[in-house]
Amino acid sequence: MGNIFDSYFKLPNGKIIKVQKLADGRGLIYDPETKVPPLGYIVLYSSDKCTKNDNERLKVTEDLLENERVRIRIGEDGSIISFYDKEADREIFIGRGNQLWAYFDRTRERDAWFLEPDYQKNGEELKDIEYIKAIETGPYRGVVEIKRRYRNSIILQRYILYQDSKRLDIETEIDWHERRILLKALFPFDIRSSYATYEIAYGHIQRPTHRNTSWDWTKFEVPGHRWVDFSEGDYGVSILNDGKYGYGASESTITLSLLRSPIYPDFFADEGRHSFTYSIFTHQGDWRNGTVQEAIALNTPLIGMILNLDSTIKNENSLLEISKSNIILGAMKKAENDNGIILRFYEAYGARGKVKIRCNFRVKSAFETNLLEEELQTLKIEDNAIELYFKPYEIKTIKLL
Repeated sequence: MGNIFDSYFKLPNGKIIKVQKLADGRGLIYDPETKVPPLGYIVLYSSDKCTKNDNERLKVTEDLLENERVRIRIGEDGSIISFYDKEADREIFIGRGNQLWAYFDRTRERDAWFLEPDYQKNGEELKDIEYIKAIETGPYRGVVEIKRRYRNSIILQRYILYQDSKRLDIETEIDWHERRILLKALFPFDIRSSYATYEIAYGHIQRPTHRNTSWDWTKFEVPGHRWVDFSEGDYGVSILNDGKYGYGASESTITLSLLRSPIYPDFFADEGRHSFTYSIFTHQGDWRNGTVQEAIALNTPLIGMILNLDSTIKNENSLLEISKSNIILGAMKKAENDNGIILRFYEAYGARGKVKIRCNFRVKSAFETNLLEEELQTLKIEDNAIELYFKPYEIKTIKLL
């Protein structure tokens, strides 16, 4: 087929587009109208024709990332000086977003396990910028890269915005060589909420953003999983991540802990190279309007492969179809004691009701089991589908044979 970056592909909706070459040498095929089915795939066929790429939908300079939905301005210090949501007609920050702060982390006891409540008194913002430049200018995504230096360490960040997305990814690479330093990203939002919502295993938890009691005061640093959210009645902002689980939320500001380097019990804690991504995602309503799905997408990105296919392969297919978006597949694995398939679902929104789960492969029998995969009851199968009833935050384990 020759050079993939000189190639064209036909999408399932009939559109023919060219591959965008990314700065790291990979290729990107992007079309907002094309959806890949859950736990599935779509087939793209090579073509020798191309429709016109509409690059006017994405504007990229060293201080601007803009599409039809959001406009992001980047300051000379590498922080976000404006994140304007065009659809909601509002600015999401009251100050600069993605400020990077280094705090001197010297605890009185339990070095790696303890963080002083007043750690913020001894900190400095990282403003030593080596360069800011646009390294990708579309048509499908734009990228602005910022390189910072802090003492003996190098911090490289890339702001990434896709053509039709409200999610700004902050791809981060750090070569870290510091001791007793806590590195945090800070986001002062123009959101008024008395609590922040955090994802935890198979659900979420709400914690206060005020410090009215001694119990509240101890929650200056708390754990969470793939997202944290501030929401008002009709609007909200989420911080997503693919592996950084220490958060702080005070008044209207969220902080995300990126690195920490105590000297005991490991003198070289967090020493060396790190690579991770966190994101800003705006939404109407509360976090139930897209945050869970965007966090999953960030953690499990789509991957393309070049294959030689025969005529028996469908143009698109999926293993499972779930009728409601609040039911999430948490695990899929082979059964421990037989050739069955184990599926673990959970209800994520705090709602209840029936859901239909359809399998696009032959299912002879289905059982609800406990966590040990012991069969509890037989499930009725109709047209390769089963129907389940979920209570709020309920976890169900299903075995298929």
